[in-house]
Amino acid sequence: MKLLAKNILPEKFWIIENNDLKKLGTIQVVKQDVRVVIDGKNYVYADFNSALDKLNISTSEEPLSSNLEKNNYTVNNYPVKNKPYNITYDAGLGVSTYTKNQKSNCYHAAGYYIIRFDFAWAQAYCPKVTTLRQNKFQGPYITQIEMKEQLRLNNAKHKN
Repeated sequence: MKLLAKNILPEKFWIIENNDLKKLGTIQVVKQDVRVVIDGKNYVYADFNSALDKLNISTSEEPLSSNLEKNNYTVNNYPVKNKPYNITYDAGLGVSTYTKNQKSNCYHAAGYYIIRFDFAWAQAYCPKVTTLRQNKFQGPYITQIEMKEQLRLNNAKHKN
């Protein structure tokens, strides 16, 4: 099975997904090595390309962090990627949610977030609600600048 690594923090952090876009793990580049977690198993490699080759992982062309909103859609004043449908408020998470089309059951959270993955905090724009349920997160933030500042502060605080 071919896996895809999507860049979250440029040249530092990737999320590994399968063909069904299910998150299977992460890749983190640190000073001395590359740390990979897949299905709860930890791997350490000398460099990024070695990790990709050994684990049969390809990378996406564009960092997820560079996906800027190209529209003026909002849900409760939070920016969203797509025209929103089925707008609701998830009181349990404290976030406004929407679907990308009328018939969808897949809800996304409106706005910018920082999400704690295996090794670090990562930025997200309109993540799936299931991602927020599975991970510790902070947000929503209305602007990308606000989110990036909180990301910087959290990664600095958790740096060891």
